[in-house]
Amino acid sequence: MTNLRADAWLRSSGFDCEEEPPWVTGQKPDFFCTGAFDFWAEVKTLRHEDRFERLAAAHQQLRQRLSRIKANAKAMAWVRPPLDARDGKVLATLVAREVRRVDFGVDQGKHFVLIPEQPMYGKFVRFGFQTEDGERAAVLAVLSKTGTYGWPAILTPKSYSQEIVIEFSDGKTRKCRLREITTFTDNLRAAMEISVCDQEFSLVGTSPVGAAAKVTTVHRIRNAVSEANQQTKNGYQHREAPALTIIYHDDVMVAEDEMVVAALYGDLAYTFLPDNFQNGRLVFTQNGVFGPDKNSTTSAVCYVRNGAEPLIVHNLWAKRALAIASFRGRHILPQSDGAFRLVQQG
Repeated sequence: MTNLRADAWLRSSGFDCEEEPPWVTGQKPDFFCTGAFDFWAEVKTLRHEDRFERLAAAHQQLRQRLSRIKANAKAMAWVRPPLDARDGKVLATLVAREVRRVDFGVDQGKHFVLIPEQPMYGKFVRFGFQTEDGERAAVLAVLSKTGTYGWPAILTPKSYSQEIVIEFSDGKTRKCRLREITTFTDNLRAAMEISVCDQEFSLVGTSPVGAAAKVTTVHRIRNAVSEANQQTKNGYQHREAPALTIIYHDDVMVAEDEMVVAALYGDLAYTFLPDNFQNGRLVFTQNGVFGPDKNSTTSAVCYVRNGAEPLIVHNLWAKRALAIASFRGRHILPQSDGAFRLVQQG
């Protein structure tokens, strides 16, 4: 069934697909595709695992609570399962409040709502800061008893020294440095990112918070890519051409973009100079499946979460690069200086 989805997508992109070419001996890639250029394609599916039942229950609860929201937007959730019913209700209330703001979707920034580890329910704060990619993040949160907040790793500040203004629900305001209110972790009860889209409101996926909980998804992506590379490597010996690994992940425990890049290029690590911890930054280490001498047959990985728009991450060290013009979706292109560039195609 997954191969049929891939076949339909590849043909809609303008390519003819020969499934498991008979002229390949040994391990056969799923497809050899011809069109604007030739390439190999291998399809993998990440299926639901029983141990994620609590996460699935949290996802279903949030879907039900968010079903009444009228807005052209999509959301990604992070929770610490099991999700408390009160937290689910509060999170849905915060989302409804955020999408009604006049600046929602106008400022082109990131919108987050969250419940900290030690919430003071009934009281709220709002603050914002510049992110590493140059956008502005707006955060609406339940007031924290400790005065500090964690947020998903996908949200990376440009600098922890930047000055921010905190607005409290009682009308008071406070100026401080961002480092004064962050825990430097993703420890929280629940959070959600909301972004504008051209469809009715939908919850794309739900991911667990805490590094340990996320390791499983990262490892599953890495295993799928390594296994696919073995298939396309044999095909490459028969005909030298780029190779695309397509991963379908229909589950609540899907990976956000940074997790997919981390699976391929290495785990996120916080680096800083001696005596300057506050002004460090997150970088990708080198324990991913892409490297100068690792899985170089694979030109790119196409990750599709719950039927959403494809995310295509390209391999800096690929033997043959994959042209991006023929594939609609978001392309992440690695740069020689270690940075990544996002390109929207189609």
